[in-house]
Amino acid sequence: EVLNLNQTPVEYLSSKYQQRYPSHRLEEWRAVVGNYGIPSEYHLLPIATLSDGLKTRLVFCEISLQNPHLLLFDEPTNAADMEMIDSMAEAIKAFNGGVVVISHDFRLLQQITDEIWVVNKGLHIWDGDIRSYKASLKKTYGYKK
Repeated sequence: EVLNLNQTPVEYLSSKYQQRYPSHRLEEWRAVVGNYGIPSEYHLLPIATLSDGLKTRLVFCEISLQNPHLLLFDEPTNAADMEMIDSMAEAIKAFNGGVVVISHDFRLLQQITDEIWVVNKGLHIWDGDIRSYKASLKKTYGYKK
């Protein structure tokens, strides 16, 4: 929703951030876009031609240009397909700041978690990975197909 679909990824970012990064020329902007996993053949095509996953990567690229220290996500995968979830995971892993994700999407969580905080009658840090947490949920609440 925030992207100008008529611009290319390079045009979009350079038009918004050229004043912040005045030394960036075409090749520098292409490198910025490429760092977020957008293949070079898409750098100069209209954003409208990109898949949802590549658009997600472009949004994360734009967020990174704002130099945030912390990202907070509340159910970021609602209405996302598997490609978009995987792209989101790659972008989150590429981010150099802190990330807090509230999600029920184990596909995303399995790819990005370093630490799991469980909020249930208080807060505690789970001693294990996302798979062991999921197994615990199944054991406690029963398996649902």
